[in-house]
Amino acid sequence: MTDKQIHSLSRRQLLGSVGAIGVASAGAGLGTTAYFSDEESFDDNTLTAGELDLLVDYELSYDQGSAGSGGTSGTINGDVQVVDENGDDVAEGDAVSLTLDDVKPGDSGGAEFCFRIIDNPAYLWLNGELTANDENGYTEPEPETESDGDVNDPGESDGTGELADSIEVALYYEGDDPADNAIVEGTLTEVLAAASNGVLLDGDGSYGVEAGEQAPFDGGEDAENPCLYVDWEIPVEVGNEIQTDLVEFEFSFYAEQSRHNDGTNNPYSS
Repeated sequence: MTDKQIHSLSRRQLLGSVGAIGVASAGAGLGTTAYFSDEESFDDNTLTAGELDLLVDYELSYDQGSAGSGGTSGTINGDVQVVDENGDDVAEGDAVSLTLDDVKPGDSGGAEFCFRIIDNPAYLWLNGELTANDENGYTEPEPETESDGDVNDPGESDGTGELADSIEVALYYEGDDPADNAIVEGTLTEVLAAASNGVLLDGDGSYGVEAGEQAPFDGGEDAENPCLYVDWEIPVEVGNEIQTDLVEFEFSFYAEQSRHNDGTNNPYSS
């Protein structure tokens, strides 16, 4: 029997006793009977659902040697602007892009993504996708790398370019050296293949953390969360096989509240 049950029985017994006394009193002509009563109110109550809004501050940069360098920056939050390699507005959409023409061996660049979560702490996941990897035409020597070995019959290109396999990429946290620590590294093809299945990000900026063990990213405008860096480079050793090739890819981020959540839900798992 619980305390609540004991209290309930005691109250009924008390009221029963009052009633019995009242009946006896009425029979003796000694006044009226009444049950004790009371009412309390809990007024003007409001429950407001919390908010979870992911904002991503970004900086994109590139270095093409004598061809120039530059970049752009801004915040991703709802509708954003699509820009070209000069930072000029091209269109409005739901993604930020940087378009580079005439990339060559030795070119490099990077991106910095810093996260603000309004206002509940959340687990973050990264997704990546290779959306185009085209031969985009070719110069005369290139098909020899895809032929049957007969220099007089260079063969036909299968339409898939070599640029994605030639770009070296590393993802790492702010302040770290990708040569020592990296969340994911390899060719652009390899990194995007890994990211297509979802890569968890850690709110403490730790490496090698398994799902369910990662720290959430703090909520609030002034929260200090680790930033994500993406470095890319086309090694100078890369040859003519990348000529005219075209690569398009994208990264996206997913935030899910950490409260009442164990962090094991991968939104990109197949």
